[in-house]
Amino acid sequence: MRKQYDVVVIDTGVEKSHSRLVNHDIDCVRISNDKECLYAEAVMNGGDDVGHGTAVCDIIKSHCKDNISILVIKVFDKELNVDETLLIDVLNYIYHNINCRIINMSLGISVAGKALENLCNQLNDKGVVLIAAFDNDGSISYPAAFKSVIGVTSCNYCTRNNDFIIVNDIKVNVGAKGGIQKVAWLDDSISIGIGDSYACAHVSGICANLISQKDIKCKEQLFEELKALQGGSEDKTTDSSLTTIRAKEAVLKYKKVALFPFNKEMHSLIRFSDMLPFTISKIYDVK
Repeated sequence: MRKQYDVVVIDTGVEKSHSRLVNHDIDCVRISNDKECLYAEAVMNGGDDVGHGTAVCDIIKSHCKDNISILVIKVFDKELNVDETLLIDVLNYIYHNINCRIINMSLGISVAGKALENLCNQLNDKGVVLIAAFDNDGSISYPAAFKSVIGVTSCNYCTRNNDFIIVNDIKVNVGAKGGIQKVAWLDDSISIGIGDSYACAHVSGICANLISQKDIKCKEQLFEELKALQGGSEDKTTDSSLTTIRAKEAVLKYKKVALFPFNKEMHSLIRFSDMLPFTISKIYDVK
């Protein structure tokens, strides 16, 4: 009988001996393709040469009250680059050989074909929840943008590990903590990390905890539980698209702002300036 994994992490491997992970149920394999068939080779020590996979596992574990099981599939060595063919091979292997509830993909590619989308659809139909990160530069990436995948971006409003928002966007589904945070790293160390990869891991951890506590069968049911956990329906809690979130975060970066030109829209800003997150330092108009 196949082992049931709570989460499969596709990443750089994992430092299984790390003090934050050593007592947890974590396996690691590397997927190989000999042109005739795919097979998995066990990596006993986890084989993480980068630290990224160790950080992702650490974040996922931090959310879970129960000792969930994780299978790490090592696809990266020194560089965090994945191509579509390799990702299809790995997901295809999971589909045929691994029993799991969640697949965490803190990775993405800028262009994807129908084969990758179809495979994600098949895994989703099987009851596997796919959670993937968008690109750190804010561009659309895959498989995060597929309808069958929960696409995650970082959000500056999310400052605690369990913070998240449901995003009313066609492609982006959840915003979570991707800002500066401490994560497990190589040689039993702690590093400072930032990025959508870690936001994705937080969402996977939150989802794994929900699945372990409730009888959740599919992505749609899980999404309803996420909305309930957030405190209401999608319509009540978010009227934000990804563009709106990015715009709000851009505004919050500034402490002093100059207004130009002095038109009717500026009147409201000046009238309610005490409610703004910045100070209006100058007001300019045309000559």
